[in-house]
Amino acid sequence: MIWQNRGNDPLVGSIALLEGVIWLKKVCFYLTTRGNYAKTKSIIDHLRDNPAIQLQYIIGGGCPEMEFYGPIRHITIIKDGSYSGTFKSAGLISVEMGVILQELMPDILVIVADRFECLPAAMITHYMGIPIAHIEGGEHSASIDDNIRDAVTALATLHFPCTQAAAHRIKFALMKEDSEIWCAAIMKLWI
Repeated sequence: MIWQNRGNDPLVGSIALLEGVIWLKKVCFYLTTRGNYAKTKSIIDHLRDNPAIQLQYIIGGGCPEMEFYGPIRHITIIKDGSYSGTFKSAGLISVEMGVILQELMPDILVIVADRFECLPAAMITHYMGIPIAHIEGGEHSASIDDNIRDAVTALATLHFPCTQAAAHRIKFALMKEDSEIWCAAIMKLWI
């Protein structure tokens, strides 16, 4: 059975899962848009109160400088609306992520959604043997983002889809185990 959160707050099970993992000391959030920050803010606010967990951030693109609680590193994203900007950004992100992750050495990297800059980050994180928690995997929008999202989901260790339909896609299309999937509902509504 895919894990479903109980109670009024859909993040309770997700946060309890993250806090309950004994080896989890350094949680790094990869944030590249204002929306990514909004979707993770309630998790960040909750985890910052746990003295056993150190929060870290890798930010870039449209993620504004917000109130962060821990080390911040920046990545380069070329935002010129062209294909060449996209593939150049992917190359830069790959190199920068490797350097940043070697420095921070997080116990887990939290990635949100499906934008093009998520895939190189997930790829390098996976190569380095760092577990990935993927928020909003399994969704489908009939766009190029579906392929990026599915690739990030395939590389991820823990999955926090927003709907049961997305959770089932993760389980059956990507053959992930139930114990890795936590249906967390729509996180941005709970901030």
